[in-house]
Order: sequence, then structure tokens, then C-alpha cells
Amino acid sequence: MLLAIILVILIAIALVLLLGKRQRYTYDDDGIVIHGSVNKKIFYRDMLEARKISWDSLGPTMKFGLRMPGTLYGSFHFHELGEVVVSVNDDRKMVFIRTRDAHYIISPEDPAAFIKHAGH
Repeated sequence: MLLAIILVILIAIALVLLLGKRQRYTYDDDGIVIHGSVNKKIFYRDMLEARKISWDSLGPTMKFGLRMPGTLYGSFHFHELGEVVVSVNDDRKMVFIRTRDAHYIISPEDPAAFIKHAGH
């Protein structure tokens, strides 16, 4: 039993380290590309809203994903926001993005600069 618990903890740590290294964002003139868990380009023109948010204020329910201290990946449901694809390395820098087709939460290095660049 103890061995199983240790194995689960080691696998969780390995996943966080692996996803954290793969997770990154690149920017260009027309959008942001989320690399890693999502692999999606979100065009600035498609962003209806981009704002800084706090995880604790949302009351999420995980549908499928991984949540470790400071790291969040997967599909979540929020009472206030609905279904959201979450790809976060730093839960202190979270930005909610709403497009016509989907909702995302990411953690750019400088949330204020990202929101300004996105035009919101």
C-alpha cells in the first residue's frame, strides 16, 4: 500500500515536471500559440474578452485534467464561465480568454502586457 502511494506521488511529480517544461506560449502579431497541453493558436481578432482572474474566486470543477500546486491543465467547468480549457504554469498569473468558440485560461509571463497587446 505504501509503495503504491509513493508510486502515485512520483508519477504526479513527473507529469508536472514534464508538462511544465513542454508548456509555453509564443506570440506574434496576430495571436498567441499555446504549446504543450493544448497546441492551439488563438487569434487576437477572435478574442472577445481577455482579463486577469483568480483561481480561488471561480469555484472550478475539474472534468479532466491535472491540478498540482501552481500548475493546472485540462478541461474544467466553472459556474461563472462554463467550460474552459486550462493551460497554466503559474496560478498567480492567470488570464481568462473568451472567444466565439471556446474559453481558455493561460498564464502568460506578464498578464497585464498580454491583455494590453491583445487589445482588451
